[in-house]
Amino acid sequence: MKSTISFKKSAAISALTLASLACASFHASAADRPETAQVASADFAKLDANHDEKLSREEVATDKGLSTSFDGLDTNFDGVLDAKEYNVAKSAEVKK
Repeated sequence: MKSTISFKKSAAISALTLASLACASFHASAADRPETAQVASADFAKLDANHDEKLSREEVATDKGLSTSFDGLDTNFDGVLDAKEYNVAKSAEVKK
């Protein structure tokens, strides 16, 4: 009897874990999707005038959305936007 209850608990925990993992993979952000990343990479490269793989305030000045929200997008507070930060910003635009 005791092992049956333990088995049922283990099965329930396993099922919940698998369901959580499935939901997490299904809801991958747009920034992680290949088609979004390809477009963002091309746009990122166009803005990256000095080809240092980072976008400065000056480089994003022509993009009103990026320039006005630069500080909020710079999540690691290094004064530039890297490709990941840029992709998050662009995926948020796609969702609007």
